[in-house]
Amino acid sequence: MQGWAVPTFLLEGGRQEIVIYPGDHGPERRLTLDELVSRSLAASRLFQSMGVEPGDRVMLLAPTGALLLQAMLGAWFCGAAFAIAPPNTGETRAAMTREQLLKRVVVTRPKLIVASGKAATALPWLEILPGASVIGDDVFAHLAGDDTFAPVRLAPNDLAYLQFTSGSTGSGCAKAVIVTHAALTSNLRGIAQAARIVTDDCMVSWAPAHHDMGLVGGFLQALFSKLRSVFIPVETFSKSPWIWVQAISEHRGTLSPSPTFSYTILQKLSNTHRLSGIDLSSWRYAWIGAEPIFPEVISRFNGAFRTRGLSETTLRPSYGLAESVVAISCSVDKEPVCVIHCDPFQLRQNGRVRLVASETAGAIPLVGNGPPIAGMTIKIADEVGTELPSDRVGHIWMKGPSVTPGYFGVDDSGLVDGWRDTGDLGFLYQKQVFVSGRAKEVIIRGGVNIAPQDIEWMVEQFLGLRPGRVVAFSDIRCELGREEVVVVAETRGKLTDVVATRQSLLQTIVRATGLAVDHIEFVPTGSIPRTTSGKVQRSRTRDLYRAGELHKPSAAVMSAANG
Repeated sequence: MQGWAVPTFLLEGGRQEIVIYPGDHGPERRLTLDELVSRSLAASRLFQSMGVEPGDRVMLLAPTGALLLQAMLGAWFCGAAFAIAPPNTGETRAAMTREQLLKRVVVTRPKLIVASGKAATALPWLEILPGASVIGDDVFAHLAGDDTFAPVRLAPNDLAYLQFTSGSTGSGCAKAVIVTHAALTSNLRGIAQAARIVTDDCMVSWAPAHHDMGLVGGFLQALFSKLRSVFIPVETFSKSPWIWVQAISEHRGTLSPSPTFSYTILQKLSNTHRLSGIDLSSWRYAWIGAEPIFPEVISRFNGAFRTRGLSETTLRPSYGLAESVVAISCSVDKEPVCVIHCDPFQLRQNGRVRLVASETAGAIPLVGNGPPIAGMTIKIADEVGTELPSDRVGHIWMKGPSVTPGYFGVDDSGLVDGWRDTGDLGFLYQKQVFVSGRAKEVIIRGGVNIAPQDIEWMVEQFLGLRPGRVVAFSDIRCELGREEVVVVAETRGKLTDVVATRQSLLQTIVRATGLAVDHIEFVPTGSIPRTTSGKVQRSRTRDLYRAGELHKPSAAVMSAANG
């Protein structure tokens, strides 16, 4: 393929209005797509003057706002790629944020860092990156539009951006997913086709740009499809969640992506006076994903907002991960949500899919996430990629033009003959993707991936335990309609006050990571199963926890633990 002006869809411009609600970036901003492109070209000229060349990376640490959008597109126009990190450097999470930020900087090796507010002084940038430059939002405030700058031409397989994730291995390291321009464009097309997006649609999104759902499903989909758009800074949504549906009502929003937890939040707030008078009849497609989707979440949200004009087909279950840009499968617009019920014994014990009536005792309800998007192929296979019979639960493998070729700076791509293991367990039924569990060890809460090692290290430090005495895992309890985050710790002796210790530990984890742990179990030494080499087995620990057998260490387990 010949090189293209990157990305072509942006240079076409348009008069579509972009509204950015007030937030950490400042007061409300309104601009057209033409104005955004012009300002981004000016940013690109500035980046070039600071030594940014094609193939370089630009690190962005800024809240949702015009600056962030200009810097993203500015990096593309001068042939560079960008990486976005959360700008949060608040005192409650300062130490953890600096550590995570430093890891991302080391992985990205940016030529330029665009930092806003406190992020500009979060780290001694020039000591860490002697050859890099750092600019703040004050520079962008004085940038005028520039329609004369000629964008650099890149090839489709050139790097567009790096998406940070804990990845399917839960390694505890900052992993940067490689996203090429071709992969991004393919995924955007697939999403647009499933949602039947037209130019009359209006995107409303609060999901943050450092998250793949917010970046691709919100910002870039709106730009790609030339939509009117309303962007709500995540910090504004966090303080006043009702602003999300208020914006949909006021701006007649038709499209909006959001993680599962946000629908539960809004359902609980549905009777507040702040939501009186809202009209959601314009809202036709709402991506719901980024974490397990339970039927109760959909039915309760629909019930809470039915009288406010919400259609029964608005919430659209979807499935994806950063390694596929964002989307793997999406429910087709207007089609009913597919909910099936499975025999619990066959599903959990034998790994087989046997459908039962919804009223069957213990029946496990599962939600269909729609068929694979255009260009994406799914197979259900074992851990090495051997395809399984249609009635078996297995690893969900994906293949297609939007699947990442690997992680930045990592030699092992993780691909097997072009296929990538998602790390999730599930099956295909009526051509839809059903997720029934997780083979990977990463914990997902609030749409954010958290490596279990980060939680385990914190608990070990708090309790004064040697490494390998704590296991953290998530447990998808479809039959209960929730996902639980559990920590199991082998204490060396009896705790003087178990209740107080558990409560204090819960608060420590929340303050440091923002993660709310559901259960903390203190067990005798040797309770946590290990391999013959002494490594903890998180999935086996989860099985024992679910069966209520963690307090029964066997001789074999004790031997492995003490060996």
